[in-house]
Amino acid sequence: MHTLYVASHAVAVGLAKTAAEEKGDRRLQVHRVTAEELRHQVLSIEQITHSYINGHYPQAFHGRHREPPDDTRIPGAIASWDVHAQRALTREPTTHALTRVAGAAFSASLHVHALWRAAVQTGQVDPRTFENEISPALETMIEKWGQAHTYFQQLTHPHDSSPLALSKAGWELVDAMREVTATRRMPASVEDIRERVDGETLVRSLHRFHATMAGVAGVFHETARKAPLLVDARAANDIARTASEDNGRGVPPPQEATVAPRDVLHKRAIPFPEGIRGPAEDVGGQAATATRAALRSTLAASDGHRPVMSPHSAWTPPVGSESRLAASQKNQHRAPTTNPTSATPLHASR
Repeated sequence: MHTLYVASHAVAVGLAKTAAEEKGDRRLQVHRVTAEELRHQVLSIEQITHSYINGHYPQAFHGRHREPPDDTRIPGAIASWDVHAQRALTREPTTHALTRVAGAAFSASLHVHALWRAAVQTGQVDPRTFENEISPALETMIEKWGQAHTYFQQLTHPHDSSPLALSKAGWELVDAMREVTATRRMPASVEDIRERVDGETLVRSLHRFHATMAGVAGVFHETARKAPLLVDARAANDIARTASEDNGRGVPPPQEATVAPRDVLHKRAIPFPEGIRGPAEDVGGQAATATRAALRSTLAASDGHRPVMSPHSAWTPPVGSESRLAASQKNQHRAPTTNPTSATPLHASR
């Protein structure tokens, strides 16, 4: 947001200079919309971003904003798992890798649900937002990742594998969260969690987790949809038979869903039959959809505990329903000649 604020200010300054030149020589106007009108629109964006930063990070105008340090293992574990999960799904896609990713996502989401509840009890998140939005979305997300893990686990051939680094990153992700949410024998109390991690840094880590999960879920869905996977012949045959029975008794499965009896007998790893890839795509799509819904539900989690944003005093609303050409013609008569040096000053940000 700070980058958008600085960029919009720079564009506004440039447009102010262009507008002054256009007023001096009409031949310099090459578009139907004048530079002055464009400048007013960019100024609206600048003032909106200014209001956001002033409401969320007011100290950023007095120097570079620095987040408080997080002493837990969670941020590093999230970043490491993100790298290894996406690398495995894009470079070495296997059903074993899909199973590992889904299993880590399922287990980590269980701990994330407990961490969000702890954030509510410590006053960092509005309880109504949690009960009405975050908790239902998280429960659906947990359910869908559990289904994805079960589905791809049954398709995984015993000789299939995935990078060891992916497994270690998944274990570290879950262990880092368990370190905060549990004791040796029982779940950690709110007091225990409060002693182990700062409330604001906890919420920030949870937001980072959901953003990471949304990215991994998209890659997961694409891998399940079209990656060249090898699956267990017996599991593929069972799925094909189940699909055939669902279509009605006596109806043979389509040719592309047929598994050779010899492959089933010898328990071979075979290419994923395209005729039964549809359920895998559905499972991956449902997990991705639920993950994005959980991300959206958490976006406003901390808004109730921040200062209310209000537009900057110099903010002017954008042009309404009038056409840009008509509005620019009106501005020519009522707006004074613009001096490039009189543009809105850039608030100190460094």
